[in-house]
Amino acid sequence: MDYTIEQPGHGQAQAFLEQRLDQNLPILGSLLFEPLELLQGVWHAGQLAALAVVAPGEPNIPGSLPTVMVEAQSAAALAALHAAGGYPPRAVWSVQQLEHRAQLEVLLGQQYDPVRGAVFFIAEGEPPQATPARQVLAGDATLDLSACDLSTIALSFWILRGWRMFGVIEDNRLLGHALAAYPIADTEEIAAVFTAAEARRRGIASACVAAAAADIRRRGKRAVYVARKTNHASIAVAEHLGMRRICETWEIEVRP
Repeated sequence: MDYTIEQPGHGQAQAFLEQRLDQNLPILGSLLFEPLELLQGVWHAGQLAALAVVAPGEPNIPGSLPTVMVEAQSAAALAALHAAGGYPPRAVWSVQQLEHRAQLEVLLGQQYDPVRGAVFFIAEGEPPQATPARQVLAGDATLDLSACDLSTIALSFWILRGWRMFGVIEDNRLLGHALAAYPIADTEEIAAVFTAAEARRRGIASACVAAAAADIRRRGKRAVYVARKTNHASIAVAEHLGMRRICETWEIEVRP
């Protein structure tokens, strides 16, 4: 097959990824909400056949590497995408398609790390909420945020962006929170889940996640929850609330 390499427009990349929305939520999140180093496409017969989205490493994390996220419609398209070059020599490559994982290992000359990557869940039904959690609003100016190491500036920024925050509050102190944020198509993510150290093992994370999920569903969207594979406590929250796994990522670190 004849493939050509050309940078797609942002809208073209988004439309390509939304053809398999649930599988491509990880890469769509980066495309829509992160600064990008590179957007590269492989085309066949005038149609986008493979895409690479390269996000920079976290500037505040020492040793953090760029991430190269790939989606391809076929093995041949993935090979052409890799051969296009121009990628950071030191990077973490991420793929959402199990059938392409082994091929990417061969192309990169490295094996994937089974403990790296993330698991994506969808909240189905009305999750239980044993501990009361409520929405935190801009008017909650006197709320003590120190237990969660959260500033009023950060809280105001989240609210100004239109994100909705839910928390467990006792004696005017915020003990845990979760956001309803990052809308993609008919989904919205339950993000920034945190519990104060003094309040752990009380079901507060589950309460905040359940409240955020219920809010997302009431607004007619599907609630997505993301957990790193090494974050067993976070995965336990999703499983306790009866969420269904929809996809995961596999990561291959390349250091020349």
